Amino acid sequence: MPPTPHQPVDRGQPSRDTVLDTAERLMSTKGFSATSMAELIKESGVPSSSIYWHFSSKVGVLAAVMERGEQAFLDDVAAAAARPGQDDPRERLHAVIDGSTRAVFAHPAFLKLYFAFLVGAEEEASIRERVRAVREKGVAGLRANLIDAYRSWGKERAERVADRLLPVALAFFDGIFLAREAGEVPDWTGVVADVVSSLHALALTVE
Repeated sequence: MPPTPHQPVDRGQPSRDTVLDTAERLMSTKGFSATSMAELIKESGVPSSSIYWHFSSKVGVLAAVMERGEQAFLDDVAAAAARPGQDDPRERLHAVIDGSTRAVFAHPAFLKLYFAFLVGAEEEASIRERVRAVREKGVAGLRANLIDAYRSWGKERAERVADRLLPVALAFFDGIFLAREAGEVPDWTGVVADVVSSLHALALTVE
């Protein structure tokens, strides 16, 4: 409910988070272009004065949504490394793939927006550039985790293994997210186990 003339406008962090939560939900469902500022104001319950104080425009809101989602997603990807005490490369690989899959599933709204811009469904150029940067950082983080999974094979071989597995793993993560959104992956843990088996078999061919 908008404040009365005698109430101060709340321009603190809670109102900012409310706007971002609402914007992420609306934009991931309807798309950026189809989400209006009027709808955002109505759905969030935050007055326009507060929204424009935090964000100069709808593009500013989207940029903040992407920045927040990017950080949370990349933090989860970075955390998907093998756990201490795991020595077997296949076990370490499983930890990487399982953890990365959980990271993908933990951020559905952000990734819906991410894919929309990645494939050109939305036309905001500044955000497409950010999405490409997210892609590059995510790929780099996954590659680092794959190298770490096979570190017992020596640094140079582990790097060759990571470069061989990386495109296959990326295709898996893209595909499993889209499949889950379509309701086609009821037993994703079983899918992960199969992918790990296939990736490790591929790793064994790399000298």
